Amino acid sequence: MLVEEDQANKTTYETMMSDAVGFLRFGFENLWLEYKPPPSWDGAWHRVGLNENEIYDDPFAYALVGLDAHEGWSPTVQKVYNFINTIRASAQYPAYNPAICWAGYIDVASRFAASDYYDAVTAGILWNIRKNHDKSSLEFSVKIIDKHQGEFMYWGVKHVDYSSVENKQATATVCWLSRLYLNYEDPITRFTQILRSNDENVILYPVREQADRVSYGEGVDIKAVVSPARADEVLIEPGYIINDYLTVHVFAPIRHHDKIRRKGVDYEVLDVQEFDFQGETALRRAVCRRLLGA
Repeated sequence: MLVEEDQANKTTYETMMSDAVGFLRFGFENLWLEYKPPPSWDGAWHRVGLNENEIYDDPFAYALVGLDAHEGWSPTVQKVYNFINTIRASAQYPAYNPAICWAGYIDVASRFAASDYYDAVTAGILWNIRKNHDKSSLEFSVKIIDKHQGEFMYWGVKHVDYSSVENKQATATVCWLSRLYLNYEDPITRFTQILRSNDENVILYPVREQADRVSYGEGVDIKAVVSPARADEVLIEPGYIINDYLTVHVFAPIRHHDKIRRKGVDYEVLDVQEFDFQGETALRRAVCRRLLGA
């Protein structure tokens, strides 16, 4: 920003940026949170949490935005964004979906969310990166926030039901989400065009808990190309017949164990396969099995 406002000193600012990026790149790419310089500190990189395996999500989101503005969709930006955004749900936090936004604490060693809430501001911070490089996450995030606009005005919302962590709304969160909405357009890709012309509407129910009994969150309308599963692409389990299986192709970031409702019949999502095009997820293919008794 200083480069834009003070052209006379452009070279000085660009040198400062290059020096900062050159020093910080190692720590950033390796998911360290902070460097503690000597002599007061130990001259080493650190994280937080148990065994220093955890990071706060928002410093990395902000850093991604700044570095993307400085050097574009570089290998460093791709590496860090893709690493964090592919950390999935765990047995402890089965409702977590990084496509919505990122968890407040993330264990980058074991690769799972280390808190039960989303840091709502990251949905807004990451809007431009997602618009250009992760359109399915962008679209899905907006779908969820649209249904919970009041809840997302709080700084933290629970994975399971989007209720607030504490009764504190956040100006920064609202400002960043406003930028998301001001700049949002429905993604247009070759596959979304196919969906609009050859799709059917199904309802996605994200898995919420997997204790003694699986429970699901509220439904989200998504579009899918649906076809009967073929016997050569599924392992038919005892008690089922081939007609109990479907193959779906979707743009939305569905996950293993989510539920799909199609024409009033419920199916569990089994294995999900992602297909990339030019470095971005273009679509997802999943075999779904009818939920018996559902």
